Amino acid sequence: LALLSEGPAPLVIDLKLSVVRRLDSDYGAPPSIAFSPDGERLVSLHGVLDMIGIREGTAVLWDISGPSVLATQPTPVGCIRVTYSRDGKRIVFGSSSGHLLLYDDELKPQGRFETQGTSAGNILQGLGHSGHIRGLAFSKSGRRLFTCGKGNLGVGHELRCWDAESRELVWEALNRKRLPDSLAVSADGAYLAVGTSNAAVEVWIADP
Repeated sequence: LALLSEGPAPLVIDLKLSVVRRLDSDYGAPPSIAFSPDGERLVSLHGVLDMIGIREGTAVLWDISGPSVLATQPTPVGCIRVTYSRDGKRIVFGSSSGHLLLYDDELKPQGRFETQGTSAGNILQGLGHSGHIRGLAFSKSGRRLFTCGKGNLGVGHELRCWDAESRELVWEALNRKRLPDSLAVSADGAYLAVGTSNAAVEVWIADP
């Protein structure tokens, strides 16, 4: 179990042994953390806060058995969300600016998911969403990445599905009135749940 505390360090708790490990760093408080599927590694995002959110920061890859730092990576676009693929080979960061960045399991950059301006012209080129990334989730097979974001630029709130290998957009649901706030894929991979800011939950049939 990993917890975000009020201080700058995540806490890792072994629920069987009741052992608490504190993952101390000099990078500031992490807004998001994620375990690898095997539970041996953890990614934490650390950032510098200003009036409009986290503008720059650092991603840290931990070996929690030590604990020790395995790798670090600067995140200049203000990453605030992180998720692992179920095979542990891919890590995706989402930013407050709408970027979706892909990394391998050693935290090496592998590219980004881009809309190529499909929703609002070239102004969105290079971005995965037109605003704040709210949720990330891989399909059970790892072939699909689901993302949701706060809409800007007159396009409404957004839900998207991507091909995880090619990073191409598969489908999108735009102009949503309910702000999507979180995503989760069921254990059997059949369903995608979308939590919204008005206390509603939508259940979709997930792409495999």
